[in-house]
Amino acid sequence: MTNYVSSRHSLILYANDRCATESICNSLQMKPVPEEPSFMAGEFRTLLVVRDPIQRFLSACASVNSTPENALSLLESAKGAGEYPKPFRSQAPLIRRRDYVVGMPWLSEFWNHFKLPTLKKENALQPAHRPRPVPEGLEGRLRAVYSRDFDLLGMGEKKVRLWSPDQEEFRFIWGDCSECRAKHKSS
Repeated sequence: MTNYVSSRHSLILYANDRCATESICNSLQMKPVPEEPSFMAGEFRTLLVVRDPIQRFLSACASVNSTPENALSLLESAKGAGEYPKPFRSQAPLIRRRDYVVGMPWLSEFWNHFKLPTLKKENALQPAHRPRPVPEGLEGRLRAVYSRDFDLLGMGEKKVRLWSPDQEEFRFIWGDCSECRAKHKSS
């Protein structure tokens, strides 16, 4: 897997398909680092951008010109996430100790908070056609395929705290809302 580094901004981006990697790299003029850049981890902040697993799956389908039904059937027949085509792989293996795990809904807020160079507009804000509608009957099957992602991004016991400028604020991948806060308080 290729990751990216910006020496100027002391930032390492862990690539996550369908999560604005190209726009971030262009904005920060990042260079590829073909291996795990652990040798820089002490000097550089690390960043991973994550996305709602279902919306990421639908975006991957659009990028490879596949229907969600066909793509999901292929994923369900594969033996494991390691055999999935790259844009369909789980985000869970990428979610480790990172300085910043940023949900797509807050990418522009993250950018503004750290006064980073302008991010391409189409990735800075969610376009009007998003979220993409989920074809009927697929949501449950997608939740089964991406169960580890759902567990880590707010639905399970092993939640990952997503970046927020206020460290007291807990965010789930689906947005900052009263329902999310209530779920966090009850866990």
